[in-house]
Amino acid sequence: MVGPYNITIMSVRLKLRLLAEGLRIGDGVEDVLRRRGKPRLRVRSGSCGGLDLVLPDGSWVNAPVDEPFAESSRLVLTLSDDDEELVVHDDDSPDEAHRVRVAPRPAYYGRHSRRGTRLQQIGQLCSDRLGIGLTNGCVFWADEQTRCTFCSIGLNVLSGHEVGRKRTPDVLEVAEAALADPVAPAAHILLGGGTPKGPDAGALAIADATRELKARWPHVSIYAMIAAPERPEFVETLVDAGVDEIGINIEVFSDEAGQRYLPGKRAVGLATHLRMLEAAVAAFDNRRGPAGPKDVGRVRSIMIAGLEPVEAVLAGVEELAGRGVMPILTPLRPMRGTALEQHERWPASALWDLTERASEVAGRYGLPLGPTCLPCQANTLNLPGHPAYRDY
Repeated sequence: MVGPYNITIMSVRLKLRLLAEGLRIGDGVEDVLRRRGKPRLRVRSGSCGGLDLVLPDGSWVNAPVDEPFAESSRLVLTLSDDDEELVVHDDDSPDEAHRVRVAPRPAYYGRHSRRGTRLQQIGQLCSDRLGIGLTNGCVFWADEQTRCTFCSIGLNVLSGHEVGRKRTPDVLEVAEAALADPVAPAAHILLGGGTPKGPDAGALAIADATRELKARWPHVSIYAMIAAPERPEFVETLVDAGVDEIGINIEVFSDEAGQRYLPGKRAVGLATHLRMLEAAVAAFDNRRGPAGPKDVGRVRSIMIAGLEPVEAVLAGVEELAGRGVMPILTPLRPMRGTALEQHERWPASALWDLTERASEVAGRYGLPLGPTCLPCQANTLNLPGHPAYRDY
């Protein structure tokens, strides 16, 4: 992967603009992207469904290009005069240009599993992380009255970009292919996918998969992303299985935003989510000891910037960091086909201000804004230079 990193404020501001405004594809560029880059897949609810670009300083951005709001962006991806390089131009500032690289297409994307499934439908490379949704079902999505209004999980399988349920042999096969990929090898693995029925909220299936993966690749970091289970024992099972990081996302902090945008999850209760996050922090501390420099933020939670007032977001950051949970802030990405497809977005200037303020809040508790993986900051709000930021 790309590195070493010397992340600049200029690139951070460009990334925020791309996340806030999207990116138009200039004439002749789509053909270049098809030849050089990996396909844009509708997976992970949009967070890696855009165009993975590497900026001049080595930082990453997953630029929205296929969503309605990107159609009116002032930022456009063009070819250099010699047609050899990709350049991001600003229509309002003709002299402003940023040379970028498109993330390459992994070699395993062209392969099928022994069961005949395309490997890219089982696990997808998001920056340097292999993402595998063990199930693409969600108990909340089934009813429009309970589904999260910003989420597209129910559309992923319909698009043909992902299969609904992944069996263990397929998970192991795609992991083997991705970790050894000769073009774009995965550095770590995320296991998640929907919210199945049951009190464990999918934790037991992730624990089983983790044991199988760790038996073969004990050095590979595994990140489990789940909804809040009913009892702490399920979180403890994940830690005992060998999971290295756990994410339980609250998305929004205020009750008003929770009831409006994620009614099913909020019915479970914000208090339950915070309690399970605390249980994860305790489980790691009890079994592996206090977090060291390389495992700061073993427990994390994503919040969405753009669905509630800034002060509510900052209150959520405080509540999380005060519990030893690393906050991850990601801008709202109004996705095609969701109820929020035409929702207003925060401008890049507001995202920058939030990043500064939230970093200060988290810093009081010794935590950065996550994630700590630099390539995985492709769609998150981060200031450069924190000592916990690194490659996996």
